[in-house]
Amino acid sequence: MNLSSLTAVLMLASAAGTGSLSATAAPWVPVTPLKAVSPAASPAAAVFSPGLEADPSLAPSAAIQNASAPKAPAKHPIDVWLEECTAKDESTQGQLACLAEAYKKWDAELNRVYRELMQKLPEAARPSLKASQQAWIKHRNEEFNLLTSLYGMFDGTMYGLMQAADQVDFVRKRTLELSSYLDVLNTG
Repeated sequence: MNLSSLTAVLMLASAAGTGSLSATAAPWVPVTPLKAVSPAASPAAAVFSPGLEADPSLAPSAAIQNASAPKAPAKHPIDVWLEECTAKDESTQGQLACLAEAYKKWDAELNRVYRELMQKLPEAARPSLKASQQAWIKHRNEEFNLLTSLYGMFDGTMYGLMQAADQVDFVRKRTLELSSYLDVLNTG
């Protein structure tokens, strides 16, 4: 698996800020509102959309379009580190070493964010966070067992890379999820 494939595996499933990306998600596209017209005034409009025609005067201004267009989220420093690490050594062993270190970094970040979130939550909400995290850990362990079984069925070094990347992404997603809760507390 080359760097671009590995990056695609990691980034495709990565969170965009607080959510996850989808390979099929369409970007926001401004649409020009339609106005009713008579078929006699615009025969082409009557064929393709009877009674409707694009009305440029009703389109949002460029300033409004730019203000409401989603901004690309900044890359997390661990993601940047992983990209740089994998670019330095594209061998399987180099990629695996980078992924192993990225896993450690994401796990440490998850623990940091969890502790900070636990401190900032109201006392009454802390047991829910603790129970949620314990359930997530159980789910993570089962998911990792599944990944081991799944990728273990195949020969080839790329499957080890895919398993490692999936494990990194799994912890990354939880970290970003808890970070989004922390953001709510910090900005709300």
